[in-house]
Amino acid sequence: MRIELKGVASQTTRILTLKRHSNSLMDDLIATGVPIASSCSGELICKKCQVLTQGEACVLSCSLTTKQYIESFGNEIIVNYL
Repeated sequence: MRIELKGVASQTTRILTLKRHSNSLMDDLIATGVPIASSCSGELICKKCQVLTQGEACVLSCSLTTKQYIESFGNEIIVNYL
């Protein structure tokens, strides 16, 4: 499963191939080496793991699987601090 990761701060785009997609989006991104902020380990408490969709809606990356994210928002993920 391929996703396009855009970093707002760095103005870069990376194409990532996710081998797993049954875990949360946060877990899958971390597994590929993407630093996703979180202090609650994916328990939906801290809200630091926000990513933006193409429509710039905020989504918690720990709240849905990668497959659910792609089905709902497409394969582009935007992270402000990257």
